[in-house]
Amino acid sequence: MRSYLNIIRSAISNIYFSKDQHDELKVLSAKILIEKYINGRELTVSVIGKDPVALPIIEIKPSSGFYDYESKYTKGMKEKYEGEKIH
Repeated sequence: MRSYLNIIRSAISNIYFSKDQHDELKVLSAKILIEKYINGRELTVSVIGKDPVALPIIEIKPSSGFYDYESKYTKGMKEKYEGEKIH
């Protein structure tokens, strides 16, 4: 399960971080996860139950262009599409 509370989006042209960049991130948390940003669509599939059942695919389109904490929990900050409405 993801928490979007402390997502920091930045444009970094290489995979190497300076000590200053690392220290800046460590102020937020003792644990840091750095992932490569992949531009694309946000599709979600939930799987539930002891005998796993997949729920329908949902496409999420944030109005800000990036699906973060605000987009997830603020009414009107995203649109959700299901089934044939996924585009």
